[in-house]
Amino acid sequence: MNKLLKGEADGKGPAESRGRTVTRCNFRASGLLSNESTRQLRSMHEIFARSFAHSLDLFLGSPVEVKLTRIDQIGAREFAATLSAGTYLVPFGLQPTQEKVVSKFDNGLLFPLLDLLLGGPGEPMDCSRDLTEIDEELFRSVTELMAAQLERVWKVANVSVAPLASIKPGLMGQLFAMEERVITLHFEIRLATATSAFALALPTAFSSGLVRSSQSDAVRRGDLQATGRHRLRERVLQCEMPLSVELSGLCIPLQDVVSLQVGNVLDLRAAAQRPIVLQVSGYSMFEVTPVKRGEYKAAQLNRALNPEV
Repeated sequence: MNKLLKGEADGKGPAESRGRTVTRCNFRASGLLSNESTRQLRSMHEIFARSFAHSLDLFLGSPVEVKLTRIDQIGAREFAATLSAGTYLVPFGLQPTQEKVVSKFDNGLLFPLLDLLLGGPGEPMDCSRDLTEIDEELFRSVTELMAAQLERVWKVANVSVAPLASIKPGLMGQLFAMEERVITLHFEIRLATATSAFALALPTAFSSGLVRSSQSDAVRRGDLQATGRHRLRERVLQCEMPLSVELSGLCIPLQDVVSLQVGNVLDLRAAAQRPIVLQVSGYSMFEVTPVKRGEYKAAQLNRALNPEV
């Protein structure tokens, strides 16, 4: 009775009350990329890693290997907390969206790269210092190569990418709101004599837009391929193929051929029930029987000689 009254007080019957389920809401998971979206970002930026390594290899004249190691979804404040005082940050401007992407370079990568740019062997260095204006200008050639490859892999988003002046870690708040989430892509880079790392931090809104644009582009390309295949099939079906209907393996006396004249009937020495072979472009396809259809000669197909027909 009490249960019934409780159900009536809630405005629901007993059956409806029992059917309702309540689940916990995890607000921390709000706005996170799905596993499928993360896989698409990984696939996209693995292409970037290979192309960036190739362009650096050609530019430096030294073997370079770049590999995407992991993708994280963290808060901008948490990302800022991972930056040390000597971390070298280079923002990239995205036009026309006005958004920013940040690249983070470890000191273990900066100085070997600068050494290679100056013609050295690229040996790792123990010192940790700020880059001079000359260092900054030299390193800009690397960030310009990176921007070119990012623009290429992000072409589905229709953005242009350009490196901006480097910033100090304490100025991260000028690029990202500390309450928003960022997608961090971590890369390992191997030079001839050093192994280090760099990372890219992308706004979640831009990352989500990349995924949506990539999905739309994949659907569009699939439609274009399907349309292209259909058009090709229609054109192939309109092609003319050589066809013949013949009795093969006939043997007749030479005297029958020598005495041939117009109007003669040549005995082919083949039974009237013997099947005739229809050949398409030189391939025997069917056994047929000659027939007439209206004013045209025709062939009635009896059986296929090619099992794939």
